[in-house]
Amino acid sequence: MKRILYYIPFIAFGLFYALILFSGANSISSIVWLWLALFLASGILMGRNISWGAIFGMLPAIHLIYMGTKDTGQIINETPIGIMVFIFYAVCFYICRKSKK
Repeated sequence: MKRILYYIPFIAFGLFYALILFSGANSISSIVWLWLALFLASGILMGRNISWGAIFGMLPAIHLIYMGTKDTGQIINETPIGIMVFIFYAVCFYICRKSKK
């Protein structure tokens, strides 16, 4: 049950972007596909007790924080979401590292 914890961002963002796609949006930015791939890779690696897999999850979080500093006309500011995802993966890194010992 603990291993499903590592897939929460992949599931949440995947469902969100699937909802956007099925609601009639023409396309999604290609960077989103990279984010989802990184979230999935991170979940798989941490599920196998490879703690540095959290770094793959932190990369999209850092990108979200960076994009929140740019004025792109987004309705939602990405910085708080990026900070929450970054903290999530930092905690997952700690949990994975601690369970390894």
